[in-house]
Amino acid sequence: METLVAAVGLVFTSEVLLTVIASSFLGIVMGAIPGLTALMALALILPFTFYMSPVAAAAAMVSASAMAMTAGDIPGALMRVPGTPASAAYTMDSYTLGLEGKAHRALGVGIIVSAFGGILGAIYLMLIAPTLAEVAFYFSSDEYFWLTLLGLSCTTLIGGGSTIRSAIAVFIGLGLGTVGLSVEGGVPRFTGGYTELLGGIPLIPALIGLFAVPELIKMARPVADNAARIVKVKGRLFLDSIADVWRYKRGILASSNLGAVIGVVPGAGSDVAAWITYGLSRRFTKLKPETTEWRLQGVANASAANNAALGGAWVPALVFGIPGDTLTALVISVLYVQGIRPGPSIFTESGPEVFAIFIIFILANILLLPMAWMCVRAMNLLMQVPRYAIVPMILTVCVVGAYAADNDSFGIWVMVVFGILGWILESNKIPLGPVVLGFILGRPLEQYFVASLQKYGGDPFGLLTRPTATALAVCVGILWSFQIFSLVRNLIGTRRSIKPQGE
Repeated sequence: METLVAAVGLVFTSEVLLTVIASSFLGIVMGAIPGLTALMALALILPFTFYMSPVAAAAAMVSASAMAMTAGDIPGALMRVPGTPASAAYTMDSYTLGLEGKAHRALGVGIIVSAFGGILGAIYLMLIAPTLAEVAFYFSSDEYFWLTLLGLSCTTLIGGGSTIRSAIAVFIGLGLGTVGLSVEGGVPRFTGGYTELLGGIPLIPALIGLFAVPELIKMARPVADNAARIVKVKGRLFLDSIADVWRYKRGILASSNLGAVIGVVPGAGSDVAAWITYGLSRRFTKLKPETTEWRLQGVANASAANNAALGGAWVPALVFGIPGDTLTALVISVLYVQGIRPGPSIFTESGPEVFAIFIIFILANILLLPMAWMCVRAMNLLMQVPRYAIVPMILTVCVVGAYAADNDSFGIWVMVVFGILGWILESNKIPLGPVVLGFILGRPLEQYFVASLQKYGGDPFGLLTRPTATALAVCVGILWSFQIFSLVRNLIGTRRSIKPQGE
């Protein structure tokens, strides 16, 4: 009880509350403008968190991500352009509803269930994280190695899109993580003689470059105006949607629970939760396909799942220090900078701060309702601002943020190099999320592996001597085996389909 009272005192201060409001505004604007995703919002906020208290820094990340995830539905419904990868799952349904004059119902349902799913995800976080932390106290370097490898495997195998491209992205990230002093011996690796790289590649400038610069390049390029027809929101946004939410309450509750569970899986995140939930809804619905009722149900279920996954993804991030998704990968870096070390002891070392994060989750999702309503009403004005006019302002923030990370111009060069790298990768359809997870998880993966080898005298099979470690290794093996089987089957099917008919 004392911890909870202390957490309330940390949250309800002018600094934290103003941070929640400002970050919510930034997140909802970034999510509502196509191309400016939740990741980009967090990347821009990162440098400012250095000058905040730990609770205010966490509040900024929580608020911006929750708002951006929901605001990504708005351009999808009005312009057929998903604001976030998660909202792409149901963009066509929400846009079709908009063409039918029902955009207010699609957006109203999406906003209400997003708030509900986010609160349910926060409840999962509050219930699961402390219990899991008690179990994690018994983990050694063996279990952490397999758990980290499981997170990277999930990123590669269930992250959506091409598995091969995701695997390439992970290996690129792992390679970038080797820059700096080696884990064993402290020998410089791939530093090119730059002393600034002895501690590894600066994380903040690298993240700003990867996520912000490629989007700025795309925004600055002149393109033909081939956008979909823009629809306007008419009708009562929430009042006309409450009946729809009540009608689909069972599916929304089930989807929220499923999304929170998927979020707990390291490497999965909101994108996977949205697509899986949408697919299951389409597979098991009793409604007639391509009707208004079905489209509203699909939007409701997937929207609830992707916001619920946000809270679930914080579970492995807080308890094990392993990102649940790309967003929490950025969060972990912020927590370390603020002196909060994610891991099993976080509840004993930083209990009030952690419970303050729980409260902020609920507060941000309650605030989501009025702020999303205002964003929808202001969307007609936002869509009239040329995207190229926003580029100089965002670029300025990126340069300042890259410099402020270490008060060194070297960070700006890192941002530029990683910006070019990110643009090249995206041009070749290689996802950036697995690159970041590989980059962040590569060093701890190596540390756990080296520690276990030293413990067992260089015998790698020692990693399988503990029961929990063996169970995690089996999960990794099953995951790899299933995907390899699927790849081989698809390859055989493709080769058969292109055989000449005379053979």
